[in-house]
Amino acid sequence: MNEKNEDLVNYLVEREFIRSSKVEKAFLDVDRANFVPEELKNYSYTDRPLGIGEGQTISAPHMVAMQTEFLLLEKDSKVLEVGTGSGYQAAILSRVVEEGEVHTIELIKELHEKSSEKLCEYPNVFTYLGDGSRGLPSKAPFNRIVSTGGVPEVPASWVSQLSKEGVIVAPVGEKYHQRLKRYRRTGFGIDEEDLNVPCIFVPIIGKDAFSD
Repeated sequence: MNEKNEDLVNYLVEREFIRSSKVEKAFLDVDRANFVPEELKNYSYTDRPLGIGEGQTISAPHMVAMQTEFLLLEKDSKVLEVGTGSGYQAAILSRVVEEGEVHTIELIKELHEKSSEKLCEYPNVFTYLGDGSRGLPSKAPFNRIVSTGGVPEVPASWVSQLSKEGVIVAPVGEKYHQRLKRYRRTGFGIDEEDLNVPCIFVPIIGKDAFSD
């Protein structure tokens, strides 16, 4: 078992889940233990999802790393994260887009309140309570959009809020079995790419996602 955050990062680098120096630095800067419930602190550096209450989880570190890499982030990217959850993914994103912004939205009030408190120390992260399946039109457009929950298909609202040459990364498929996909806006429309990563994410619940 990894005993500290540096051990976890080394594990992710060795297995090539982390591939860039900027993502490696972000993972070193953000200690996963700060986003794990007190009763699960001993498992902070294990590469697996952990419960955070309200039927939700903090994603396995390798999945956080892959989604972050697949987003093709620039240092000044404006990012929308759908599903704040524990706040861990948003914190990682904030360190990569150090000159940009991370806007993160959570539907569950209790999780929103807890994550907002933790994310106060990240000045370029902005938290919102609401239905992320509809995106965040008041702050659009976004260069990058990432979903931390599964969706049956990428909502049209996300696509409409994506900037020119923007990128969406999301787990897409059945309710408890998805594949990571990447969508890019081009001059000819939206290109869809299967990233060949089977996964199981807690479903996104909202008007434009799973309905129950």
